[in-house]
Amino acid sequence: MSLHVTLGVVTDDGIDLGRAIATLSATDRARAARLGAPARLREFVLGRLLARHMLQSVFGGAWTLHADPGRRPLARADDGRAHAAINLSHSRGVVAGALGRAGDAPLAAADLGCDVEARRPRPAA
Repeated sequence: MSLHVTLGVVTDDGIDLGRAIATLSATDRARAARLGAPARLREFVLGRLLARHMLQSVFGGAWTLHADPGRRPLARADDGRAHAAINLSHSRGVVAGALGRAGDAPLAAADLGCDVEARRPRPAA
């Protein structure tokens, strides 16, 4: 089995959100259009870009994310040769992703997860 984890930090530096949205699949563009809060939209889009980067860097080739509403995405190679489980987490400007595949078989989406929580200042005691 191979497991690959990468982290990304969402910042305003160098990202043209409109251009980034244009690179998403039709399904993801439609989902992005339904997101109300600008910060949530930005995290969603950058999460998808992080996923694509992880897939291409680790496994090569072109990949498409497929996800039913409320479900974790599954990545499918555009040439049909492989699938990979992917999990994304967002919190206050931080995006984290985990990617896994066991040989040519994907991990079940439920077998892979990551979580990120931004630290919040604690009041002085």
